[in-house]
Amino acid sequence: MRERGKNAFTLAEVLITLAIIGVVAAITIPTLIKEHQKKTYVTTLKKSQAELTEVFRRIKATETVDTIRATSIYKAIINNEDVYDKLSRHMKITKYDKDHPYNYLFIDNYTDEGQSIDCSTLNCFQMANGAIFSLDRNSRGKNDKLILNLEIDINGEKTPNRYGRDIFKFWIDDNGFLYGVGQIAPCYNDPADHLNECLEVAISQWQLSCVWEKYEDFEFEDFMKLSATQSGEMTEEEFDAQWNALTPEEQEAIRNEQEPQMQEGIRQLKLGLGCTGRVLDENAMNY
Repeated sequence: MRERGKNAFTLAEVLITLAIIGVVAAITIPTLIKEHQKKTYVTTLKKSQAELTEVFRRIKATETVDTIRATSIYKAIINNEDVYDKLSRHMKITKYDKDHPYNYLFIDNYTDEGQSIDCSTLNCFQMANGAIFSLDRNSRGKNDKLILNLEIDINGEKTPNRYGRDIFKFWIDDNGFLYGVGQIAPCYNDPADHLNECLEVAISQWQLSCVWEKYEDFEFEDFMKLSATQSGEMTEEEFDAQWNALTPEEQEAIRNEQEPQMQEGIRQLKLGLGCTGRVLDENAMNY
């Protein structure tokens, strides 16, 4: 007759097994939750882009005009008029007039004057799904086809309130399509365009502005070279030749003059504005 309990686990073995399971769960579950949240952000962002694009196209069709610039909403925005009545005819929204603070993506708890979505001065609205967005005129002027700015917090007042996580920025073109900042904007062959040529415009391509943390220890010369080559002013070889032709005193003078601008540039790029374009291009939040 088989002895009862001969092959059973001891209490100590059970406790050790439970402890191991607990440790593994403590390590893996937060990561799984974080990755799930990222996927939720991506899905919600794309839905918001599609919904708002459809709204602006519907506005254009309803008013029987060919461009957003010709709509009553655009005219109200540039004249600093309230656009709620006009916009609410095409989507379910409520006015939102609170200050809506946010943090930089890569600089935790960063605060600075004006660094918030100040809905007391902008046209801000809350959608039926809770998302909050602001709408104003694009004043960059480099490509007059990108005529409006739209900034959206896809989960409203819920945290984390960070660019690149739940806050994203778009440009709206004259056809009513939303382009994520950091994406390459449409190329227009239009004599009225800047430089009288076909432009591919982005506020800063996401390859720079959404991975800027890798440039944390950038040397001044590297930053200057990147700025010059990205702007198309010169090639790397041309920059090296001009920089090396300067005397040490001349290089130091330029460094003293430009260093504050470099630090401000890095700080602004670390804001993560271009993460909108990166998420849409990669269909993921790989950062």
